[in-house]
Amino acid sequence: MQTKNYESVRYALYFAIKYNFTIAEVSFDMVKGSNDCLLLLLSYLYFSKHKDKAEVKKFKDYAEDLQKNSMDNYWLFIYEVLPKSKFKDDWKAIKDKEVSFLKKDI
Repeated sequence: MQTKNYESVRYALYFAIKYNFTIAEVSFDMVKGSNDCLLLLLSYLYFSKHKDKAEVKKFKDYAEDLQKNSMDNYWLFIYEVLPKSKFKDDWKAIKDKEVSFLKKDI
C-alpha cells in the first residue's frame, strides 16, 4: 500500500480469500484512500469471509456514500456490496434478478 501498488494488494487479498488466510495489515481505513474500485471490493469480500462485522459495516456505509456521487467510477463495488433495497430503476431490476459479477467460489 505504501508504494501504491494496488494490483499487488488485490492479488494478495484474492489469495487470502481463496485460501482462507489472514493479512494483519489490511483495514478499511488503509484501502479507502486508494480510490481503487477493485481493491475496495476485494477488501470487502476479504472482511466478509473473515466475518469482521465492524469492517464490513464500514465498507457498506462507504458504498452508500459513493453511490450518491460516484456511481460511474465505483459501480461494481457499490453494486456487489449494497442490498437491492438501496437501488432504484435498472440497478434494482438487475439486483432483483440476482445478477452478480463475481464467481461464487473464490
